[in-house]
Amino acid sequence: MVSTETNPPIEEVMPGVALCVLFLNPMFPPAFNFEASWALANVASMTHGHAKLVIDSKAVPVFLDLLISASYEVREQAVRALGNIAGDSRESRLLLLEEDALDRLLEQGNYKSTLRMLRYVAMALFNFSLGDPPLPFHLVPPVLSSLQYLVYVEDQDVISYSCGALAYLLDGSIDKIQREINPGLYPRLVELLMHPLLRVQIAALRSVRIIARGDNVRRQYIIDQGALLSLRSLLTHDNTTIKNEACLIISAITAGNENQNQEVIDARLIEPLFSLLQSGEPDISEKAGKAVLKVISRGNHYGIKGLQNCVQQLCDLLLSPDPMILEVGLKGIASISKPSEAEKCSEDFNFLVKLIDEAGGLDKIEDLKMHENCEISKKAKEIWKPLYSEALKVWKYFEDLGDLFV
Repeated sequence: MVSTETNPPIEEVMPGVALCVLFLNPMFPPAFNFEASWALANVASMTHGHAKLVIDSKAVPVFLDLLISASYEVREQAVRALGNIAGDSRESRLLLLEEDALDRLLEQGNYKSTLRMLRYVAMALFNFSLGDPPLPFHLVPPVLSSLQYLVYVEDQDVISYSCGALAYLLDGSIDKIQREINPGLYPRLVELLMHPLLRVQIAALRSVRIIARGDNVRRQYIIDQGALLSLRSLLTHDNTTIKNEACLIISAITAGNENQNQEVIDARLIEPLFSLLQSGEPDISEKAGKAVLKVISRGNHYGIKGLQNCVQQLCDLLLSPDPMILEVGLKGIASISKPSEAEKCSEDFNFLVKLIDEAGGLDKIEDLKMHENCEISKKAKEIWKPLYSEALKVWKYFEDLGDLFV
């Protein structure tokens, strides 16, 4: 019935569940154990009511006993059943944790395991890592160790589940578990950013994003493995989730030190971010805008000077009807037009101000002083005075230069 009918009524399944639990008993031949485990694993994957029926039938302790069955096929089905139960609900997951099911499941995934077993173990670890509350911290190191092995298995299902589990496991706990991460994990995750399977890419991106939110050491590991080059490519991906995740990773990296921010600039990530900012897709535009602002606002003076190719794009943002995009343009121009200490103490001018003027930035900001949005109007007024002051230096310099040739 469970193999031919989608989500059959619980009342119809109930007698069969009780009989299957009976056949799990080791006193029956392994073939009976296998068929019963297979059927119950299917039932547990249906609805919450079906999974609860399996639990209430006292199947969990028997499945745990079957993890040491002499039959490898029976052990595989026991792992699959426990993984499906873990994925049913918070209550089911907590019940399994109380029974120490996770510790015993971890023993099943190793270099001697079949590919099918590794798929079931990876699926189970994903379901255990999913949800709230997070796993008790004492379980994190062994789970992390297992996942760090599984992500290297060349199988799409194993990789996808393992990366997904890593993302959930790391989320919210990165400061506590950084010391548990094997450095060998970083090159693999960065490699998987360009995996041909979309769900693997997304899972790897989420793991990298969470790691990039950690400390500067972890950010540098990610950068050193070539993540920025991959991110540049992913910013032009067709999939919205991929582009969103790429923007979030760039924002996380720019929260690091000046050198890391400069590496983002040197990798020429700003140009595709500008394109996404003006893509017309609100969610992507917002994330791209935040990334652009972080890069510009956190860059050192010399790094900012390297953004001269983006001046025209920044000024073009000032024509947008979208207040969020206008804000990015105004804040960006404010950052790059800020004079250095040397320029403050001399008659030297910020040459980016010349580029801003040539791109029509001064006129556009002056127009925005009368914008109907109060915040935009206020920001334009704040920027206008110091920018105009810098522009006077530019005009005076070229006026004096012209006098030399008269």
